[in-house]
Amino acid sequence: MKEVLQLPLEARASPPKRAGVATLGFLRSREFQRSFARLSGFDFIVESPRPFRYGSKIVIPADAPGEFRTLAGGEKFLLKFDGEASVWFGGTDEQPFLAELDLEVYNAFVEGGEKTFLEELKPPIIRFVERAFNVEVKRQGDILAVRLAKDWPELHKRRLINWSGLTEKSSLLGTQHYLKGRIAPVLPHCLQEYLGGDAPVPLTALMICEGVVTTHDHAPLELNGPHLIAQNQHLVNPLFH
Repeated sequence: MKEVLQLPLEARASPPKRAGVATLGFLRSREFQRSFARLSGFDFIVESPRPFRYGSKIVIPADAPGEFRTLAGGEKFLLKFDGEASVWFGGTDEQPFLAELDLEVYNAFVEGGEKTFLEELKPPIIRFVERAFNVEVKRQGDILAVRLAKDWPELHKRRLINWSGLTEKSSLLGTQHYLKGRIAPVLPHCLQEYLGGDAPVPLTALMICEGVVTTHDHAPLELNGPHLIAQNQHLVNPLFH
């Protein structure tokens, strides 16, 4: 499989038809407009065509200059159009997906390759805890979780959290991922004290959770014990994931 496909497509080009279980459709301008209108229900001209996903089908404009790069042996891809301030990461995770990312993470891919790109998606705080405690990062789509070294009573004792409560369904970080279990907010300065002065703690509210996380297109994620929760960085529209 060709790893880099230049756009616009040449007349005799044979673009990939799948990325995992996702069906790829490279459509030229008129076909793209018709497909967008039919699948979206919006009957108007798209002046700056953008790729879109409808179920298991990912539709890609074939006339716009850019490049299509295959990842993970063809299961995933990166799509960049010339002059655009973002890139598209898509293909198959558990199910077909398509996410818009900023250019910074694309530059990481160009400089360091696929492994560097995937590592760059993790927030620095997740990478720090992963290495400091030698724990595995659990993932459900763009939501990441790392097990902390202490249990709930110790977290209270060390004042990392002031309270924790049970929930039947709480959104994680405002996303479409929902927790059933125990949840606690964490203030940045408390986490900084807990992890140490060199920890790259973000200046935003964080949360610690235990229980089952559910969302569409992904299997439930079981979190046994307190886990620090974060979302992939570089997402253009993080709340839509």
